[in-house]
Amino acid sequence: MKHTHRAVMSYAVGLMLLLGIAAAAHAAPITLVDRQNQGTVDGTNGGASFGQSFTPTLPAIDAIEFFMAGLGQTVMVNILDGLAGADGLGGPVIATSDPVTVFTLSGPQNIHFDFPARVALTPGQLYVAQLFTPGGIEGVSWTTGDAYGGGQFLQEGLASSDFVARDLIFAEGLTYSLSLPESSWLFSLGLLGAGLATRRRQPPPNTCAAA
Repeated sequence: MKHTHRAVMSYAVGLMLLLGIAAAAHAAPITLVDRQNQGTVDGTNGGASFGQSFTPTLPAIDAIEFFMAGLGQTVMVNILDGLAGADGLGGPVIATSDPVTVFTLSGPQNIHFDFPARVALTPGQLYVAQLFTPGGIEGVSWTTGDAYGGGQFLQEGLASSDFVARDLIFAEGLTYSLSLPESSWLFSLGLLGAGLATRRRQPPPNTCAAA
């Protein structure tokens, strides 16, 4: 009975480690950056919905970050399937991030948005990351000179052709994810404990010679 309890505890520890790492992954920063523009700020805009078109090289992303400001607004990011409409923000929504309360008293900061699940993308195809909140975004930061060549800045209600050389400061990609070898190792830890306990419970072999 004692060995059975140890086996259950070993399995539980392995499972808890697995779930703990998986949960931590969701809140992790972007570690595999796909596309980004980290140039020097040339200007800011506010009071509307804004977007940045981008052309991924990865087949999926699970997070995106923008250099922006806010005074307590709850902001989300939509991933749109391509440019549509005069302002470029009319495309179909294929994913929406978790909401984030943006409160930056000291000026613009790098704000991280997670998606509930990985967003499948087609490498080389154009997508739009749209920042939105009721009443409009407090402030976004942008660069000029076509700093990111795979897309452009977009602003609700204004022609996308007006901003072909402007880009939001952003980064998109993948956060740390639990690999198959790691998850297998953690489950194996629990199974190994169960196996050892079962082996200990087996009676020793009968070594007495037959009469």
